Amino acid sequence: MKGDFSRDTFHRRHRFSRVLMQQGRVLLDADWNEQTSILLHTIRTLAADLIGPHGGPGDGFMIGCTDEDGEELHCDFTIGRGHYYVDGILCENDASARCGADGGTPPLMYTKQQDYPDPAPLEHGTRYLVYLDVWERHVTHVEVDALREVALGGPDTASRARIVWQVRVADESECGDHEQDATCAELLAAWIEDRPRCLRARARVPVDDDDPCIIPPTARYRGAENQLYRVEIHDEGRGSGAGGAKHRATFKWSRDNGSVVSRIRRLQGETATLDSLGPDERRGFKEGDWVEVLDDRTVLRGAPGILARVDAVDRVEFEVTLAAAGDEPLPEFDVDTATHPLLRRWDHGSDAIPVQEGRWIDLEDGVQIYFEPDGQYRSGDYWLIPARTAIGDVLWEYETDDDGDRWPEALPPHGIEHHYAPLGRISLDADGGIVCDEVQDCRCVFPQLCPPAPVADENEFQPAPDRDTRPGREDVSRRDEERLAELRRIADVGDVRARRLLESGRDRPAAVAAMSVAEIQSLLDVREEVAQNILESARRLVGQNR
Repeated sequence: MKGDFSRDTFHRRHRFSRVLMQQGRVLLDADWNEQTSILLHTIRTLAADLIGPHGGPGDGFMIGCTDEDGEELHCDFTIGRGHYYVDGILCENDASARCGADGGTPPLMYTKQQDYPDPAPLEHGTRYLVYLDVWERHVTHVEVDALREVALGGPDTASRARIVWQVRVADESECGDHEQDATCAELLAAWIEDRPRCLRARARVPVDDDDPCIIPPTARYRGAENQLYRVEIHDEGRGSGAGGAKHRATFKWSRDNGSVVSRIRRLQGETATLDSLGPDERRGFKEGDWVEVLDDRTVLRGAPGILARVDAVDRVEFEVTLAAAGDEPLPEFDVDTATHPLLRRWDHGSDAIPVQEGRWIDLEDGVQIYFEPDGQYRSGDYWLIPARTAIGDVLWEYETDDDGDRWPEALPPHGIEHHYAPLGRISLDADGGIVCDEVQDCRCVFPQLCPPAPVADENEFQPAPDRDTRPGREDVSRRDEERLAELRRIADVGDVRARRLLESGRDRPAAVAAMSVAEIQSLLDVREEVAQNILESARRLVGQNR
């Protein structure tokens, strides 16, 4: 979260249940934000404990191989409308409600995801694992202008955290060494290599001296102001302790949590026209500063922006002249660019710094960091280090070693925290077509306690039978409702078709799975491709329940 915060005080190990304000006390942003984090942690933990690692009702996020007309798709697939939960986090794939709409809701295509620009292309003749990647993105008025209240003159106020979900694919041949019958969860675990990556931070350095009360002035935080340092991975890869020279990780840091940003109105060549030159004179953009050029596409791809040095500043026209650090040219933006380009200031004063593991690295004013050996770092990983003048140190967790000495604890990144769930497996033939017979549903589907009433076709409408309230018949009615709920889990089977199946004696998905396509067509009066989809869905449900 690159906001102008004092610090982030929430940690699940504290087991706090709420924040209690006291009269006459100073109100801090950290207190407000911790209260929100406590409630959010409780809700998501409850959902995860009840649902499991992932799951959802109905057809939400179900992978499909045909379009709305029943035509087979090529190098693309559909993502079912609805909801899905990953580690208790709600993912919503709902169609936008529009006045005057004709009622039809086209399916979401893999290649048209709002939060996943330029998804990986699907190769002919390849089998893929389809999975969900969920994370939180921090947005301010720079990315969402509507956050500013125009009645107040448009000042920057509170920011937001937004759930980002992306349906991604992984070539199964690249998912590590696995057996032919490996489950979706096993393939995903092999693909998502989550190696430990930890950091220590300090400012007050222990000194060997006969008088423990004497601490050299250099062995403490020497900044003139309280700061929230942010250490963030720029290029992903391994640290210096790993063998080989390829994919070296780098990092950058900011003393203001990376919160000094400005919207780019135009970037042509090396000249960028900005909304402003910073929040104030001290934290504004100046000659010699190092900045990062970003936009929505860069952030949503999980890629780092381009680092550049500020060579000149025109304080009248709000223009800065940039010199890119590497060989990659600066992108071009104009006033009509819809991807919210921005310029973010960093304070490390150079190109990205290589991650050197196993040694203390000086930032400034006595603040030091230490990368643990053998880490695999991801672009965007970050740690927050509050520095306080009152104690001449940073606020960091400590641990005690075997000799009784206290040392800064090695902590994992404070973010970005990604959550994953398998959705399905698909195969493409030699022409790029999705092989419908080989689509596997890997979701965990549960029935709703009270499913919504379906919108039935006029030709299919049948009034629901009155509830039998005679003594001794309550159990029969309840059993019928349970069986109807099971049947509704089958794709393309709504309330009307479920009742037809129940009345015909096919009261379980297993009974439907034993039918032929022709039998389903005749009983439910549906097209052949719909009957085929019902049969395949019933068979998948039976396979999941075994």
